[in-house]
Amino acid sequence: FEFELGRFGAELPVSSALSGRIVATNPANACKPLNNRGKHNVTGRIAFVIRGKCDFLDKVLNAQRFGAIAVVVGNNKNSPANEPAEMVVMDAGDRAV
Repeated sequence: FEFELGRFGAELPVSSALSGRIVATNPANACKPLNNRGKHNVTGRIAFVIRGKCDFLDKVLNAQRFGAIAVVVGNNKNSPANEPAEMVVMDAGDRAV
């Protein structure tokens, strides 16, 4: 998969490893507070959000508020991404605010 690092927050060291279960957010774009419950809860997991409708920072903050350890933003367009993002560690989101 092609990817680029997010353009906000702290830089992720190339040598750092982050792993976990990926869970799709509800709503899918994470532009509003998440409604993930039960086995779809994002707490301690990596939140997968669809790009669009709001800023990346809003998506990350909404996932962070519900306990996600990282966020992956999926490009839902067939064109090359002009707003790329990769996993953003939640500490990076804290420092961006």
